[in-house]
Amino acid sequence: MIHLFEPHGDDALLSCYSLLKRHSDKTVVVTVGHSRESKRLADHFPGIQSEYGDVYEIKMPDYRAAYKTNYWRWKKLGDVRDNRSPWEWQRDVTRDGAGELWKESRELTREYVLGYLQTLWGGITSHGNHLVLAPLGLVHPYHICLADVMIEMREQFSCPLLEFGFYSEAPYNSAKWVKELENTHPVVSRHLLVSMMQGNDGSESSKKEAILKDVYPTELGLLRFTRDAVLSNAEYLYIPVSWSIRI
Repeated sequence: MIHLFEPHGDDALLSCYSLLKRHSDKTVVVTVGHSRESKRLADHFPGIQSEYGDVYEIKMPDYRAAYKTNYWRWKKLGDVRDNRSPWEWQRDVTRDGAGELWKESRELTREYVLGYLQTLWGGITSHGNHLVLAPLGLVHPYHICLADVMIEMREQFSCPLLEFGFYSEAPYNSAKWVKELENTHPVVSRHLLVSMMQGNDGSESSKKEAILKDVYPTELGLLRFTRDAVLSNAEYLYIPVSWSIRI
């Protein structure tokens, strides 16, 4: 069974469409943040299940422009000032910038995720192997917050019957500077395999667009500036080797 955690309703579709298409009957989409539910994905992916956490999330205006500007500035001086990776820098900047919002949101997120995984753990021997997929945590403050929690959960729960993987988030991952954040993520080099789903052709892009319009109509603005990143680009999963032949 695949447990696909998304910060907001639409992230699973935007970043893992090929996975949903192939394994909908073995997938639970877990929407953690307070945004949009994903239960209507079941209208398009037979057998898919969904859960909705409705957790309070971090919102920080103008974070993207500030990240990019400050990142290049930090990179020039970073090797001199500290030993953090670019991804760790991003997490720390978000945490410090959000202050109490980070603390509150992370605590609530951790409580929800921990409860879900404890329930899953309780019945794990009778339900076979499970893969938990989470966002890498790129650019968006709540994506970073959820990713930070999932890294912690990976250390606590990971075992042969319950393994963890991560996915690269569209459309954030289309920017060159964000690729540096992705490539230095703390889990990317730790015995995980990159599984690249091929980019969608015209037919599949049209299907993905139709699902986005039907299930998440408020998010169509994404197509105005990041159409290829949302609909056509390849999808990247960082998964345990044991799951590579199943995905």
